[in-house]
Amino acid sequence: MRRLICSLFLLLSPLAASPIVHAVHLLSHPFNVSGGGRFQAKIDGSQTLFNLWCSDHQLTTTVPNSFSAYIMPLAAAAGSPGFYDVRYENATFKYGVDGDFTDAVMRYRMAAYLVTLYEESLGGGHGKNKAIQNAIWKALATKSNSYNTVHSSIDYFLLAKNYVTANPNASLFSQFAVVSGWKSPATSLADKGKGQVQTFLTTYAPVPEPGTYVLLATAVIFLCLLKRRFGAL
Repeated sequence: MRRLICSLFLLLSPLAASPIVHAVHLLSHPFNVSGGGRFQAKIDGSQTLFNLWCSDHQLTTTVPNSFSAYIMPLAAAAGSPGFYDVRYENATFKYGVDGDFTDAVMRYRMAAYLVTLYEESLGGGHGKNKAIQNAIWKALATKSNSYNTVHSSIDYFLLAKNYVTANPNASLFSQFAVVSGWKSPATSLADKGKGQVQTFLTTYAPVPEPGTYVLLATAVIFLCLLKRRFGAL
């Protein structure tokens, strides 16, 4: 019985880990900070508008109105079978964070924290908001560039690094997911490098994959069978 359960778990685990392809339709760019800032979009046909914050400075200069994407909850990214981020899962970054040049999850946490510091009432042209946006782009840069991340003696890149280091499991991270987009209708990880567009942070919460439900249901059924057979777990 135990061998059967283990075999089924190993068989179904890849299904639970497989990414879903989401449809993203950008509608507006209401808070423009140097071309970044906050976009609004509908996802998977929902009539609700979701916020997307630009975290990529190095690909297309014009984001297509509609594109496909993987969406990974940021809180689930660490330790997951795959981050499913077409840009940064296996990237080497140009600007170290305490000597680390490869931890994409930490850098998205930095970006998520920085998003909460925007003051939209100041406008997209304000020095503070520009420094915040530049800090987001610097955190995820894989090419050398000049990013002014300082405003009023505050370096927002270092501020974000210090916050994430001190609060690696902060509850705010659970509010965000990473939108990893491309233009072509890719349906597998083998195609994930084709036609890449910027990556975003979003407040959209993806629906769990069908494989996840299958795995959970199977586990519950076999636990019940074990209880009936042996009288206790």
